[in-house]
Amino acid sequence: MRILILGDTHKERRNFMQAVDRTQPDEVWHMGDVEGDADFLRKYAKVPMKIVRGNMDRDDKSLPRNLIFVFGKHKVLMAHGHEYMVNFDLNMIRREAEKNGCDLILFGHLHKPFVIREENLVIANPGSIAFPRQDGRKHTYLVLTDDPDGGIHLKECQLEEE
Repeated sequence: MRILILGDTHKERRNFMQAVDRTQPDEVWHMGDVEGDADFLRKYAKVPMKIVRGNMDRDDKSLPRNLIFVFGKHKVLMAHGHEYMVNFDLNMIRREAEKNGCDLILFGHLHKPFVIREENLVIANPGSIAFPRQDGRKHTYLVLTDDPDGGIHLKECQLEEE
């Protein structure tokens, strides 16, 4: 299974399309801030897609605030992150994951990519393919793959420079 993980597209369709085309995913997981573009993104991806509501999607009640689901041997908390005050620290989102027995946290909002691996928890943010904020300002996303033993692998990726 190959999953494209991204967020904070902010109607930047060209970059979304490039990420999908390069990745050829089996699924897409979007961390929110689609700004009314969910239907277009789903149609273009042509694969199952999970999308959560970001702060810029606050009026779109069709998108869930967060998702908790099982993927292989892992329980995933997927959220935009703003409601967990991730701008300050990761304590609130960690507590939510712990409360729900999750061992993988995926969230957006910060526009800065990272993967933190701890003993019983992985915390990852795909950054943004629209408006990156990290040093170097690269448009980023993650690719998740799984193995037959139930392990997961997260790879940080960048869009090609035009």
